[in-house]
Amino acid sequence: MAGTANFGTGVNVLIASNVLNLNGGAGSLTGSGVLTLQGKTPSTAIQVGAQTITGALNIGSTALSAIAPGFQQLVLGTVDANTGHASAAAGSVSVDGSTNLSVVGTSVAVYASSITVSAGGTGVSVGGVFTLDAVGVIQVGSNVTTTTAAAVSLSSATAAVQMAAQTQISTQGGNVAIVTGNNSTASIATIDTRAGGAQAGIVNINVQSGQVLDANDNDSANVYATAMSMNGYGVLNGYSGSDASVLKVSATVIEVTAPTGVLVNDTGANGWTNFNLLNGGTLTQELIDVGPAIRVTESPTTLLAGGAQVLASQHINPTNFVSALVRSALATNYTLSLMSQISSQGSLLQGSDSIAVTNRASAFMTVDHESLTHDLNSLQQSFVLGSAGTQPFVSGISSYSEGGYDYWTETLMV
Repeated sequence: MAGTANFGTGVNVLIASNVLNLNGGAGSLTGSGVLTLQGKTPSTAIQVGAQTITGALNIGSTALSAIAPGFQQLVLGTVDANTGHASAAAGSVSVDGSTNLSVVGTSVAVYASSITVSAGGTGVSVGGVFTLDAVGVIQVGSNVTTTTAAAVSLSSATAAVQMAAQTQISTQGGNVAIVTGNNSTASIATIDTRAGGAQAGIVNINVQSGQVLDANDNDSANVYATAMSMNGYGVLNGYSGSDASVLKVSATVIEVTAPTGVLVNDTGANGWTNFNLLNGGTLTQELIDVGPAIRVTESPTTLLAGGAQVLASQHINPTNFVSALVRSALATNYTLSLMSQISSQGSLLQGSDSIAVTNRASAFMTVDHESLTHDLNSLQQSFVLGSAGTQPFVSGISSYSEGGYDYWTETLMV
């Protein structure tokens, strides 16, 4: 096509060809619907970017620049209409590691048998939501960056999602979702959802019965986010002789689940919190939190979508959800409430600055936060689930954590 083409308003366009020549100049192809580019047959491979491959549909920088901003979405590859995911008949898609997809000014979705972002480039940039959906393996060999606050999704139906060491996915505040096939591995280098220094996005990693690893194999954080949710297994204790291969996370809220096992956590001398899974006599290191965080039992996405009521059910202050932790004062409130119920001392009446507990003689004991902070003797005599203490010392006396606490629920069988 040497001239211009206007597909009108709200019209979805499918171009299926083994050769694509859009030579009308920048912005010469216009429309507002979904624009789909694929080979003449679904199994035809697609090559995106400067490099060309024989036998593939090559979509170079000239063709990309010809697509004017305004389309609802640019789709590369073949989608299964029934599942909404990559078709089993789709061919492979390779994206050159220096491709500028932001020139199309819209979201980009890739559906393929396998997807590769080539190594050695300056990075792939996208102007909106970026979706990589494959039947098989997804390999990211170069940095991926959204130019606006937009989500990035990498999903494989049957295989692994692999980020090469030292690569990075940056979303300017957008969320990141990574899903692998069952029993497959997610190798995570760096995912940074921060925008302007603020931790803004949510990261969800779901490997089902698979494994999550640190692709960088060092002590640096792999994930920077407001909230982090991981489902699957981490590294078996002794896997590498160190914590280098365990995923490291800097997030305010963390949820960890696995198909089987019981999750426990402890904080080391370096201040990092280790999330470990006891599973049939084996110990798996799920992830390491490199900063203070709240452990929750609800999906972070659900917490945000549910508003103040759901946040309150997890003891999270909605107004300070992004920037603040639930402080030990709240844990102390919970402990006093539990003590009140156990000792049949009546109800707990809580104001903004004090706690009043009614005893059997109908007298009042008022404890303010300052008193609790400076008089810890009673709090340190026992270890109570949900209290301000962390793990108890050998002596049985609980240690005390001022910065934050872990909140979770347990079902006790008697």
